[in-house]
Parts: sequence; structure tokens; C-alpha cells
Amino acid sequence: MKQARQVIRVIILGMALTCAMPLALPAWLIGYVTSLSPFLACMALMTGAIGVALVAGLVMGIVCLLVPRFFCRWICPAGTCQNAAAALSPFKNRNRWSAKIPRVGKVIFLLAAGGALVGYPILIWLDPLSLFLSSAGALARWRVMTLETSVLALGLPLLLVLALVAPGLWCGKICPAGALQDLLWQVSNSVKRYRKGNAEPATESGSAFGRRAFIGLGLGAGYRMVVPRRLGKPTCEALRPPWSLLPGMFESSCARCGACVRACPSRIIAYGGTGEGFGSWLAPEVEFENGRYCPDSCSACGVVCPTGAIGRFTTATKAKCPLGILEIDHESCRLVENGGCGFCIVECPRKALSIIYDKKLAARRVQINPSKCNGCGKCLKCCPVDVMRVIRREV
Repeated sequence: MKQARQVIRVIILGMALTCAMPLALPAWLIGYVTSLSPFLACMALMTGAIGVALVAGLVMGIVCLLVPRFFCRWICPAGTCQNAAAALSPFKNRNRWSAKIPRVGKVIFLLAAGGALVGYPILIWLDPLSLFLSSAGALARWRVMTLETSVLALGLPLLLVLALVAPGLWCGKICPAGALQDLLWQVSNSVKRYRKGNAEPATESGSAFGRRAFIGLGLGAGYRMVVPRRLGKPTCEALRPPWSLLPGMFESSCARCGACVRACPSRIIAYGGTGEGFGSWLAPEVEFENGRYCPDSCSACGVVCPTGAIGRFTTATKAKCPLGILEIDHESCRLVENGGCGFCIVECPRKALSIIYDKKLAARRVQINPSKCNGCGKCLKCCPVDVMRVIRREV
């Protein structure tokens, strides 16, 4: 059994590393590996994001009711790497200072769950699968490192250093995914004991756990009342992928796993900065550069998102929740200046642009049809004077 478990863990680790690499992989494969986490599935379910992407994580949670810490012992690639590091640790057979550290994993999980119930799952980015995938993906792009990807790259190395210094500390006392599995196993044992006529929980009294759950869930739900919607003054209106949740809710529901960044075939999704405030740091943003745009035929980001921050959509439903809408500086437009342009009208794939006569400008200008424009950005690449940009639609 132990050998079989090791083989399966190595296979899962190889799959996760492959999905983290900048390779042209099918979106469903990237999404499948990302959605294995029961913690992400639980948070997404609590925020109301119900979809096919949750199936794998929910199945994993059900298995954890029957097999203690199944995800940790059989699946988690971050745990596999930490076990390898812990095997090399000089402190593994000594009395460690980490033994005195209390178990905070349940508190982290309850805080996240409390926030998720009101649509803002705080600390969701501490999911080990998200940390592994985002860190490995950032390290794979070491030649084009930015400040954001550099921060993401630190996640896995820090877990490995922690495993060397204090083996078992993260998995046993900090990881919220591990805490969720412990809670599921505790519930399973309590049900078994109740059926046998003993209602006392297996590890701690029901009242003690009830108090802990009440405090954790209350703090998680209440932090939205004391924390501003955006930590810091916004200096820009960041574009989010199609079918993203509303501003504020999107930033809190995003696990920063980088699945959408890796899956996007057009390479227009990148890790965002602090332009929308520190609360949005590392949340994916859409950037139209080097002639890249969002084609109507693509739905990859909606397929791979494990938390519902980007809703699941198809090419047929994509236009119902568009990326944004085009904005034009008409006074600087070449069509207004000399009437000799109109390239954007020809380039628009949705026929959302047309030419009208503007009495105020006393010249012809481009008119945008909001019902047809979905902010795909294809027209941006053909503008010779750079007077066009895609902005958020008003909510």
C-alpha cells in the first residue's frame, strides 16, 4: 500500500508540474488538476459558485470522510515536495520548537469559511495546491520575472524551507486544507460514535468545537465590515477576464493559483499589481499587448477556474458577461482629423463599430454599439494613433 501511494503521489506531482509549465495544454487538463483541492471546492461552494469544476474537489472531500487526510497522503503535490525535504531535515529526530505551536489550521479554515458565506473567502490563497501551482508556474517563467511573479515564486521554496526547519509544521498545524480534512474525519467519527450510542466527539468536546467554529465563522463573515472593499486607493480600472465576479468579490474569491494565466492561449491574462489596491494584488488582469486579443472562440479561463471567481462559460454564452467595452478618444482619432482611417471598423469581428457624423466635432467619428461590443481588443492592434482602449462596463 505504501509503495502504491508513493507511485500515485509521484504521478500527481508530475501532472501538476506539467500543468504549471508554460506549455500549450488543453484547458480541461489544467482545470482538472487545479480543482482537486477539497478546500478550494468547499470555498467555491460556500460562495455559491456551483459548476463542473467543483466535482473533483467535492469527491475528494467525500473520500476524506472515509479515509483520514486522503488528499494529503495520496494527492497533494506540495505535501509530496515537503515530505522529500523533511526526509533531508537534520531536525526530524529531535525535539522541535514547532511542537509548541498551536494548531491554527482550523482557525484559518473557519475564517475562510465565514468569509465565503458572505461571498469573500479570506485566506483562500493559502490552499496548498494553489501555492504549488502558482509558485511552480512563476518559477518556470524565470526569464520574464516581474515583481508579482517573483512573490508567487516564493511560495513553494518557503514551504520547502519550513519542511527542513520544522518537518510537519505546515501540514500538521497550519494548512487549511489539512484542517478541513481533519474536520471531515472528526464529523465522520462523531456520526459513528453517535450511532453506537456515544455522542461524544472523538477528539474534543462538542461545546469547545462549537465555540471555535462560532468565533471563526463570525470573524470570517465580519471582516467585510471592518476591512474596506479595496485596501488602498485605486489608480486604475483593471480589466478582468470574461464572466468574472463583481469588483471586490472577484479579488477575494480568486485563489491566485494562476490557472487562467497558464490556460489563456492568447496570453492576455497576467498577474495583476496594486493598481486596484493591495487587496487585488496578484489577481489576474487582462492586458492587450503586441496585437493580442480575446477571440470569441475561446473559453479557457472559465473552464479552469477552481473557485468560481471566473464563472464557467461557453463560446455561445461568452457575450452575456463580456470582458469590457471599447472607449475612443474621438478628438485625437485620425478619422476626425482627416477622415482617412476607419481600420478599426473593418477589423471588428462583431460589427460593433460604424461611422456617423458628429455635429459637435463637425466631422465623422466612430460610433460604438454597446450591445455588440464585448471588449475583445482586436481593434486595438490596428489603430495607428493609439486612441482606443478597453474599459470595464458599468455595473
